[in-house]
Amino acid sequence: MKLPILAATAILILAALPAQAQRRSERITCYREWNVISCPGYGEFTIRNDRNNNYRRDDDNYRPYDNSRYNDINGLQAINQIYFEVLGRRTDLSGARTYINNLNNGWTLQRVRADVAYSAEAEQVINRAYQEILRRDVDPSGLETYKRLLANGGTIADVRRELARSPEARLRY
Repeated sequence: MKLPILAATAILILAALPAQAQRRSERITCYREWNVISCPGYGEFTIRNDRNNNYRRDDDNYRPYDNSRYNDINGLQAINQIYFEVLGRRTDLSGARTYINNLNNGWTLQRVRADVAYSAEAEQVINRAYQEILRRDVDPSGLETYKRLLANGGTIADVRRELARSPEARLRY
């Protein structure tokens, strides 16, 4: 009894496969009317619209194209300028990728600058300036002062200039 039922089931499944394969290769024509997409024989789909006129899929993961996002060229130029002003060098590939991605995910250039200014490499650059000009390592308050200066738009040249004009430097020379 079980064998004839299994055989009949197998024949029905095999008979349905070519029809299913044919259906997958057909062209589907759909029509859009306001916020509904109708595909005859397949159903209807609703497009939800948020208050900012951004069309979204039902999973809410769709982000509309935003022309103000940073691409590789204008993002790299801005990041290179920050690196040069804060660290005295051009950006490396991993830094460029990281900060371009961060800019595209909502960071501002000010936040990128602060992140670079408060990095370990910026501490080394400030300490090197102290050693070259004042012949000593940077103290914690000086480090914080100059990291803040770099984060708020100052350059490493400004740091060196302030150190050279400091009373301590004048006593040295």
